This record gives sequence, structure tokens and C-alpha cells, in this order.
Amino acid sequence: MNDKFNPDDLKLLKHEYFEDRFESLFKTDYRTAHDAAVRSNRPSGLD
Repeated sequence: MNDKFNPDDLKLLKHEYFEDRFESLFKTDYRTAHDAAVRSNRPSGLD
């Protein structure tokens, strides 16, 4: 582990934030929120 910025970290953070907000707003499950994040061009970078 290092203290250097990795662009993939920001990509993952944006993906996770979108999932969280989507689940909260639409009262849905993780899989639905994850699929919506990917469809909205917010891939996790882990796939």
C-alpha cells in the first residue's frame, strides 16, 4: 500500500457512491443499484 493517488480509486468511489444513493432513493437492492451504476457509465473498475 502506498499514499499515491490511483485513478481507479476515484472510479470505485464514484461507483459505490452511485450505488448507495440509488439504493436509498429507489428503495432497491444491491444488484439493481450495481447494474444501474454500470449502465450509467460508472463501472467499478473491478469487473
